[in-house]
Amino acid sequence: MILRKSNSEIPPAQSNVGSGSAEQEGITASKAKSETSKLTWLMATDAWKRQYKHLKYRFSLPLLRRVIAVERKQASTMVPLADVPTALLERSLLAHYFILLFTVPASLWAAYITLRGLSAGIRFDVWFNAWLIQGIPLLIFCVMKALTSNKTRKLILSELSIRHQETIKG
Repeated sequence: MILRKSNSEIPPAQSNVGSGSAEQEGITASKAKSETSKLTWLMATDAWKRQYKHLKYRFSLPLLRRVIAVERKQASTMVPLADVPTALLERSLLAHYFILLFTVPASLWAAYITLRGLSAGIRFDVWFNAWLIQGIPLLIFCVMKALTSNKTRKLILSELSIRHQETIKG
């Protein structure tokens, strides 16, 4: 509650005698502005606007778009296989054997974990369990990595055999 002095209590030096209504409008406008700024500060609308602009920019996924553009550019770049040295192909073949050595048992372990999660879901009706949360992504990753590595290994072996046949003939 705001207490105001009546006109009789205001001393003559402080009275607004001779001032027009424009000064009073300025005072009320500044009061309204200060109350509006207090309300704006309280509701934090400026902060919400800044956050909205920030989130709008982030939801446009700028990093993902840039990564996809770089990947498209690299995918369109073709390296002639004849330029790749045989020693590099042999090292790559060895690396893919190591990848297969670790991803195939990991795939089997992920399949086991996933089956445990499915059985817990069926038996206890608990579908949100740690076995499924760990098993499904691990299974997908390991199987895809093993399949990709096996395909690459086969392609490297075929190229090495072609090169070997060329050295025998030539």
